[in-house]
Amino acid sequence: MAMTTGNHLTPGTKIRIERLFDEEERAKVEQLLIERCGVTLPMMEGGDVAGSERLRFAALKLSHGQMALLEKAVKQAETDWRDLLMMVGFGHDTGVHLTWMPCDPPSSER
Repeated sequence: MAMTTGNHLTPGTKIRIERLFDEEERAKVEQLLIERCGVTLPMMEGGDVAGSERLRFAALKLSHGQMALLEKAVKQAETDWRDLLMMVGFGHDTGVHLTWMPCDPPSSER
């Protein structure tokens, strides 16, 4: 049975985490996104995977692979996630986030 709630990470989210963050940070990144950036956000209660994924991609994009910037992006989502979507260019098209992929793996894996 497929999960329909947004309180888990999709394979696409995990790939982007792997491309942005060093291995030792990934568990913390995943935990942060599950606990604070998805269906737990205001107006996202009962949300689905697609809505959570869009917000998580936005936070990851804004992070540039830095934990402090990710935390700041999640805090922005908690304040008003619509602003987060606009900041990264995901606000006008509900599918544009799917075209974003970080280019390089973390520096320690090169």
